[in-house]
This record gives sequence, C-alpha cells and structure tokens, in this order.
Amino acid sequence: MKLGIFGVGRSGTTALYVGVQHMVLNSRTAWRFLYEPYLWSHRVFDAPFSTVAEQFQSTAALSVEGMYAHCTTPLFTDSGNAVHDRFLAAITEGSSNILFKTIRANGRLQAFLEAFPDFKAVVVIRNPLDTINSVINRFSFFGDEFHPSDKSRFIDEVSRLFSIEEVGKQRNEVEWSLLWWQYMNHAALKTAKQHQDRCLVLSYEAFNHNPIHALQYVGDFFGLNTDSLTFYDAYQPVGEVSKQVHLRLDDINCIRQHEDEYWQGFIRDSAISLNSSRTAQIRTSLNTSDEANISTDKKPQSMQIPTDRNPLLIRRHLLQTSARSSELQHVKEQLQHTQSELKHTQGKLLHAQSELQHTQAQLQHTHFLLQQAQRSVFQKLIDRSAYNIRHAIKQILPDSVVVAIQEIKHQHNKLTLDEQQIPSPISLPKHYQTALLPVPDPPRISIVTPSYNQVDYIGQTIKSIIDQDYPNLEYFVQDGASLDGTQEVLKQYTNQVTKIVSEPDSGQADAINRGFAHTSGEIMAWLNSDDLLLPGSLNYVANYFASHPKADVVYGHRILINRQDQQVGQWVLPSHSDTVLAWADYIPQETMFWRRTIWDKAGGYVDESFRFALDWDLVLRFRQAGAHFVRLPRFLGAFRVHPQQKTSAWDEVGQAEMARLRERCHQRKVTQEDVNDAIRPYHRQAWRYYWLHSLNLLNH
Repeated sequence: MKLGIFGVGRSGTTALYVGVQHMVLNSRTAWRFLYEPYLWSHRVFDAPFSTVAEQFQSTAALSVEGMYAHCTTPLFTDSGNAVHDRFLAAITEGSSNILFKTIRANGRLQAFLEAFPDFKAVVVIRNPLDTINSVINRFSFFGDEFHPSDKSRFIDEVSRLFSIEEVGKQRNEVEWSLLWWQYMNHAALKTAKQHQDRCLVLSYEAFNHNPIHALQYVGDFFGLNTDSLTFYDAYQPVGEVSKQVHLRLDDINCIRQHEDEYWQGFIRDSAISLNSSRTAQIRTSLNTSDEANISTDKKPQSMQIPTDRNPLLIRRHLLQTSARSSELQHVKEQLQHTQSELKHTQGKLLHAQSELQHTQAQLQHTHFLLQQAQRSVFQKLIDRSAYNIRHAIKQILPDSVVVAIQEIKHQHNKLTLDEQQIPSPISLPKHYQTALLPVPDPPRISIVTPSYNQVDYIGQTIKSIIDQDYPNLEYFVQDGASLDGTQEVLKQYTNQVTKIVSEPDSGQADAINRGFAHTSGEIMAWLNSDDLLLPGSLNYVANYFASHPKADVVYGHRILINRQDQQVGQWVLPSHSDTVLAWADYIPQETMFWRRTIWDKAGGYVDESFRFALDWDLVLRFRQAGAHFVRLPRFLGAFRVHPQQKTSAWDEVGQAEMARLRERCHQRKVTQEDVNDAIRPYHRQAWRYYWLHSLNLLNH
C-alpha cells in the first residue's frame, strides 16, 4: 500500500507522520519512508524520523531530482506530468509499502491518486493564525531558498485557475503566506471530497486535542494495526496556540479576515469534529495569546518582516555553514573535474568540426567530378539508341567500376552500400504515386508497428502508412506503455488505424507477436516506429503479389534518412541470392512483405530470444520453409539513422546473435574471414548496381 500525509507547512503533518510511522514500523513488514521527497533525498530519509532529523543541517541530504521534479511540475495539476511521473516511479521503484509526507503537494493530490491505484491520503488542516505565526519564524511557504520559481508560478497558476485579479501585486511575507494557505487548502479539500474513500481530512485542532484517538482513527482508515499505540508516547505538537507571537497587529488583523473561512468552512470537512464549546475555547485562547504576546513592531504593513526573523536569511546561514563541510568540498572538486573534462571535450569537438568541414568539401568536389564524368559519358554515347547505351555501359562498366571502388574501399565485411550523402530532401520518381491496384479485389495487408518511447518519430511512421490510402489495410500499433509522450501522439490517430494497444511487453519481438495475433491479412509486414514506408509502396506490393502467385516474400531497395527526414544514403540491391542469405542479412526489413501462408509454415512467430537479429532469424526460417524470394526493382522504405537506435549493445549482443544464426545455417562455427569470402562477389555486384543507379540506368 502507499500512504500519504499532505498539508501546508506547520499544519501538523510531521507529528502525524511520526505517529503513522510508529504503527508501520511495528507491522513487521518492509516499508519505505519518503519525507518531503521534493526537497530531501529518500536515500537519506528512508529511516525512522528520530534517526535522521540531524540530516536537516547538511546540504548532502538535498535531492536534486526532487527539486527538479517540483520546479518543472505545476503546483496545481489534476493529471499526470511526464517528469513528475518518472520521479514518482524512480523513488518508489522496488517497494510496495511506502509512506509519503509532503507540504508542497496539496495541489497535486489528484496526480498522486492517479499515479498509484492503492494510494490513500490524509489532508491535515490548521487555522490560519496559528499556521502563519508558526511558519514565519522558520521558513517560507514558497521555499524561496530552494525553489526560487515557486512564487512566480503560484501567481501565474492562481490567476489562471481561480480568476483572481491583482494576485501578483506587492505583498509582505504574511500576505503571501495567507494566499498559499488559502488556495493550497482549497485544492486539497476539493480533491478529498471527490475521493472520500481514499482521502481523509483531519484538523490539527482535533489531533492536538487527543493525539492517540486521532492516530487510531487514521490507522483504521489506512488499514494499519493500531495495537502499538497503547505504548506510544505521542509526539506532542506545539499546541493550538503558539507560545510566542511573531506577527504585528496589522498582520493579525489581515489574517483574522479569513478566520471564518476556516472555522465555519474548512474544519467542517474534518473526519474528527470538535464540539462548539471546544472550538470557541480555542478561538478565545488564540485572541488572548495575540493580545498578550503581540509584536511591538510598528513598521508599515507594506514592508517585509524584520530581517532577524526572515526565513530566507535563516536558511542562507544554514547553507553557508554547510558549505564548509567536507561533502560540499567534494562536490566542488567534482565540479572542477567536470569543467576540465568539458574543456577537453570542447577541444575534441572543434577538431571534429574542422575535419567534418574538410570532408564535406572533399565530398562536394567528388560530386562535381562525378557530374562531369556523367556528362562526358552521355556526350560520347548521345548518338546511340537507349538500348545500345545501356548495353554498352553494362559491357564496359563492371571492370572499371570495380577498380575504382577498390581504390576507395578495401574492406568487404559490409554487405551493401552505405555511402553517406549530403543531406537532401527525399526525391522519388513521379510514377511512385501512380502504382496501380489489383482489381477487382485487392488483398488485405496487415501491418504491425512495435513502439516504445519514440515520440519524435512515431507520428511520421503512422502517417507514412495511412497516407498510402490502401483500401484494404489492417494496421495495428503495439506500444510498450511509453512514458515520453508517445501515447499522446497515438491518441491523434485512434480513428485512422485499426487498433492501438499500449501495454507493457518484454521487447520488440514480443510487441510484434502481440500485434500479429490480432491480424487476418493475406499479406503481412512490420514497420518499426522510427522508419517510413515510401509513397505508393502498398499498391505496388499488392499488385505484384496478385500477378505473381509463386512469390512468397518480396523486398525492395532502401533509402537512409536522418532525424529531419532528409536522405543521407541508399541501398541499391542486386537480385536475390539464397546462398548469400545464409552468410549475412542484406534484406532491408522495412521493405519486406510476405504471404501469411509462408508465415504459418515458418512457425507463425518472431523469436523473442533475439534483440537485434530477429528479422534475419525470421527470413532464414522462411528460407528453410521453402519460400520463393523476389527483390523488387523499387525503393519501398526508408530506414532512419539516429542516436536512439539499438546500437549500444551491438558489438556484444548483436554479433553473438549473428554468429548463432550462421552456426545454425552451416552446422559449424564461422569466422569473419569465411563471411568476407562468401559475400565478396555479392558486395561487388551491389556496388555495380549502385553506380548504375547513380547514372540513371536502372529506372528504379
């Protein structure tokens, strides 16, 4: 279970937290304690309160993650926030029983309830005069010393959400504290009323009157064993009337204007009520204490409170003292080391930029020479027919091109061309848009897109498929419960795809299998959530399958694109080779389509034991099942090259998976030299096709 104690500062939340912590510590079950997680590190305060109180004097106990989550999440929010959700998930990971306590989340109570289905909360309220008098001598409601943006955010959100005019005018510390007390309590009480089965309101005055009775009531609400309270020495609050008054007469008169809002409004929501005589007694004691102990400070109301009681100066002194500790000195040393590394990295970056500019200049010069050579070739052959031109080129090109290529490339461990180009818009022939459909009954095509945290690209992927306007399309998006905003993008396409499912999965292969389990199409394919399907591809593929009944698996050429959808390279492939397929995976996955009959013969699944080579494993099982492969003379898909791809574990995991598949094909361990020798002829042929395409002789 997850339990929370909410309230504004100095409302009694710590006293209640200590009592509830006593009960759970005696429950003999494992618990995690999160005391003010927006400010203090859970690694320090995940312990009984009495053992960690001294940590408040050390900056090492501060939580950078907590302060960042607080400052980037609205103070008032009814729904999830990506940064806030990730923060809550991180601090609760690995624990099923958690006790929260926070004085900065009254406006986020609804978000906690949505984040944790088993969450219950107690909202502690206290009269404004006691609360503000108590807080003035200790710290700022707004946490200016740690959260300098809270006041400006509070002004903006209160003005917008509650339509309050002049909320941002010049105010003193008491007036600001009163506004915070008022609207934070309003927000928490509103949420508590909407979720009475999961939220309990408790007045500080009722708790102070009989702490053990109040703790028993709270323990029953939380579902805790309250037997340990029989020997609990209750952590006594300071009392409903503070012993020393830190307010001026003008301050008290200002606060009294809102007393009825509490005594006749807020306190009625308390689960434990006080009778009218007890309430009157408390109010009388408040007034008596004010008159006896009131500050003699007669400074104008518009001025700030005296500097010797300013919470910012008190906290600043604390931080200056802590700065002399060894922990802060260690942080400074780490910062200096980081700055040194940054300078070194900046130097390397400048050098890399210089080399890149030099390479770009060489590339532009090479491109110019290629254009000149191309014009020269066509000038010599201008008087011949188109057929003679192509025939002559095919006769003379192989040897000369191979020699030229060998001067540029001496390695043959790459299977296909991966030449980097100057980024440019994707350019396709006009006939790509006019591919004919098989009539009268086009086959159903089933496509699955597996997705996880691809918010930057998933929209373009889906659009590349639905913009095909194929009349018999079955399209499923299987998302692995993304946390980066992907799900918000997917909601925009709910009515344009067959089905969108967002649920946790065990990886890409599991997501693909889950998606295909819902499909029924005669033709199948999957498209990863960062790749694209090129225009007209579905019509072209459907037409080919309809007119070539013996074809089981088809694929085409590939375009390489960057993060901005610009073309940076291309793969132009020779005709299909079953022999080479046993040595290397050269089929561009995003261009591959297959019949359901061969899918069923190969087992009807993607092997979930593979992380990288899952498509090659499927292709080899197609081959083993007797599939007839065809390489189509057309660019069908675009493969995106970007930093977030699955590349970090390639050397260790990917190479091992490929070795495993080669050993399965050849019944022996295969060396890299064996692979190079086997694919070298195909590699040379691929280069020839690349240059033929560059000379516009292939009409692809």
